[in-house]
Amino acid sequence: MTNSTIFAGVLAALTNDSQMTTWAISFIRYKRIAPEACPVGTLIMNTERSAHRPGYNASKVRDNYPVAQVDIWATAASETFPRSQEDVDLIADRADEVLLGLTPVTGTFGWEKTSESSQFEDTTSIIHAVRRYNFRYNVTDA
Repeated sequence: MTNSTIFAGVLAALTNDSQMTTWAISFIRYKRIAPEACPVGTLIMNTERSAHRPGYNASKVRDNYPVAQVDIWATAASETFPRSQEDVDLIADRADEVLLGLTPVTGTFGWEKTSESSQFEDTTSIIHAVRRYNFRYNVTDA
């Protein structure tokens, strides 16, 4: 597996979830600024550490231990779902179900939620929920 393959798999798992589709929540790559349109979900991943597996010199296999951050953005000024902290929490809970469920992203294992937080931006009426997850996947080096 490669980092880009895993990122694409996590993004697809969230985007293609039937409940997310019903709610019209799309997911995009996080760009370090609030998205231009709401509601939307964003995803960013980074590898916290990487460790050689036993027999690495022969197999070239190592384990990556990334952190995935899922952000849900909505506006309280909206006339439709989602427009409240409860709505945003419901979407974030669904992200938990997708990523921590019985069918994790292909090629990954050991998913666990490590933190969550929520905030409301008074000046923009933006509701923002964040969930962070740790997991593992194997990489074979060339």
